[in-house]
Amino acid sequence: MKEKEARELLKELFERHCISSIPVKFHPTPMITKGEDIPELKEAGLGHLAAAVTVITKGEFKVDPVTGERWFEFYGRPSPNDVRHEFRHYLDHLGVEYIRKKS
Repeated sequence: MKEKEARELLKELFERHCISSIPVKFHPTPMITKGEDIPELKEAGLGHLAAAVTVITKGEFKVDPVTGERWFEFYGRPSPNDVRHEFRHYLDHLGVEYIRKKS
């Protein structure tokens, strides 16, 4: 979805849950991480699979550990599911339950 559509979806989600909005940053391309760059694979004993793994990240919910600032970052064109997924991470951080849209 385009940036404008993602912003509209987030606005609707913030309003539905009665919580204040947080900043959103958009990047033009997806974040791609090769398996060799994921230390958790080696720690889990899966280092031999690293060459076959590629992770494409479409979104992240981030918290600055020093200031406590919170924000979303989206890479490429996130799907509505990507946006809702990261929003749920924000709700988990706040301790708020997700409210489904009424039909």
